[in-house]
Amino acid sequence: MDETTPPPPPDDPAASKQREKGMRDTRFFGIMLLCIGAFVLYDTVTYNKTQAATATWPTTPGSLYYADVYQGTIHHKHYDAKVYRQNLGYSYIVDGKQYSSNHINSIDDDGYWYTDQDARDALPAIGTAYTVHYDPAVPSRSVVKLLPMRGWYTYISSTVAIAIGIPLAFFTRRIYAFLGKGAGG
Repeated sequence: MDETTPPPPPDDPAASKQREKGMRDTRFFGIMLLCIGAFVLYDTVTYNKTQAATATWPTTPGSLYYADVYQGTIHHKHYDAKVYRQNLGYSYIVDGKQYSSNHINSIDDDGYWYTDQDARDALPAIGTAYTVHYDPAVPSRSVVKLLPMRGWYTYISSTVAIAIGIPLAFFTRRIYAFLGKGAGG
């Protein structure tokens, strides 16, 4: 260092603490983004694998033998909503053996209604014919409705979240140094 270059100013402790807090917040945000992205990606892959497998299952005719409505609750941030769901049971025969199930689709969510009467009006009649998709390895496992696969947008959004979350979570100091915020080492 020559005599014309002034020495660097001492680091302000308050600014240093603020910088460290900012890096902790950034790292936390990155970890949360990474976790959410990883969860969405995992959930999408497993959901699509289940839907793809279900679509290849053989089918057999089945019929509705039970139909009723039950009350449930959907919990919201500021209130709870009373809803009504249908409970449907169907039976089918595979290799001469009768099976029954109430899995209308693979996620067991066939919608809900806000009034008991609306749910009852939408109930199918007993004896309604269904095409049942059953697992050939475990015939008692079946569904009536095939659900659509999740689209490419879920893969892209979760991959973007992961791609942003990794650097924020693991390379925070380098990002701060690159941005000129003096993160140090």
